[in-house]
Amino acid sequence: MGKTDVMLHFAKMSGWAGFLPIVFSLEMPEKLITSRLIALTGGLTLQKCLFPDLRANFTILRANSSTLWANFTNL
Repeated sequence: MGKTDVMLHFAKMSGWAGFLPIVFSLEMPEKLITSRLIALTGGLTLQKCLFPDLRANFTILRANSSTLWANFTNL
């Protein structure tokens, strides 16, 4: 687990506990942090989010979810 994943995990857990987490990074843009937080919350790996056309990675999701994710992240 990387530094960003740990930070996002702490932010997610504190948010679920009723606190307002403030997240910022000097190394990563906002869009990538948001994508990683969505993936972490949804139980997806970053590879599944970065390569949505690999249908084998999306056995849990509906068939069109990978297209919707690609449109959402503009990848």
